[in-house]
Amino acid sequence: MESLERVEHQKLDSEASSSDIAGTADERAGKLMLRNIRSFVRGLSSSQGTKPKEIQSMIDIVASVMMSEDMVSVGLGSAIIRVSGMSRVQQARGLKLQKENQRTVQEGGLELESGIKRKGVSIGPRSKLDLDWVYDWFHEDCDIIEIDKSRKHSYKNKQITCAGKTRRIVCQRRVVNGLKKDAVDCLMASAEYKNHKKRLGRDINRKTLEQCICRCMKEAKPVECACSMCVEFRYALSAWDSQRKQWHEGGCSCRGCMGPRREGYMTASKSTSAFKKIVCCAKQPYPHLTLPHIPLEVPHFIPLKCCTKSARVPGHVRPCRDCGWEEKMYNHHNCVERSEDVAKWKIWVMSDIDGNSQRPVLQEHTGTRRELLNTIMRG
Repeated sequence: MESLERVEHQKLDSEASSSDIAGTADERAGKLMLRNIRSFVRGLSSSQGTKPKEIQSMIDIVASVMMSEDMVSVGLGSAIIRVSGMSRVQQARGLKLQKENQRTVQEGGLELESGIKRKGVSIGPRSKLDLDWVYDWFHEDCDIIEIDKSRKHSYKNKQITCAGKTRRIVCQRRVVNGLKKDAVDCLMASAEYKNHKKRLGRDINRKTLEQCICRCMKEAKPVECACSMCVEFRYALSAWDSQRKQWHEGGCSCRGCMGPRREGYMTASKSTSAFKKIVCCAKQPYPHLTLPHIPLEVPHFIPLKCCTKSARVPGHVRPCRDCGWEEKMYNHHNCVERSEDVAKWKIWVMSDIDGNSQRPVLQEHTGTRRELLNTIMRG
């Protein structure tokens, strides 16, 4: 059928484009106008997939001018396809737009429609994304976002635009322990995102994901522990993460890197929260510590038995045997990360101030990979 229509189109184009079109001037003008319309419609309709809104609107306008109910009533649909190149779907859209504009004029409207609304694209790169699950994930599953227990304030039916739609939120205030880009990194590393990417067949733009972070979530102010031990640990962890990619370029055949713990081991250097999540036991609920002003938000803390290095832990608490570096990760001496090759990180060094006194400052230190790992393990 399509081949017959193509032959018919080529025949009409050949007849209409010849310089010696027969007939009166009116007949020649009519044939040339039909040729121009057919070329215009076929040119715009040649692209595959869903057409941009502007192009579809142009085709709708041409179809609304060309079509009439009597063409349909006498069964001229196939003839219209052959003569103008206008498909049956386009014919129907033209009639619909024509009726809408006629109704607008009858009701005294001044602005005519330039096209009819169409359904959202369901597949392909221009399809509308389902971002509800991203919005929910940031509220419920992101490791670096937590309830702000220092505030009683919660949003009371506030209207916002987030994750592609208008929403009314009643959220308790939350804190992002890092930057928004860190929260997006957590999402993109999650199993939920990987599964969604597999179904979708493509990545979601980082800017789009960041716009799914609810208004109730604010970046934490710089109140993170600033003691020398914690600061040095964060710098050592960052140095480990930036250098270990190069260390593993040639691969590693130690039992740890070839075993089931490798994924967690490689993830642990991403951030302090990622490190704690891998090395420590999961947080547990403590219902008796729930704050009165947010009774539905039960606090979660790392179990006390996992914190026995602290001098403030009661003596009767026995150390946990399920967490820690040795239990959760691995420590093989033939690993590429524990060689005597060079590694660099920052440590505290006493520095002179005006020749009169000294103070500790962070300076880059050159040592071995084994020394860097031992520094992090002690931290």
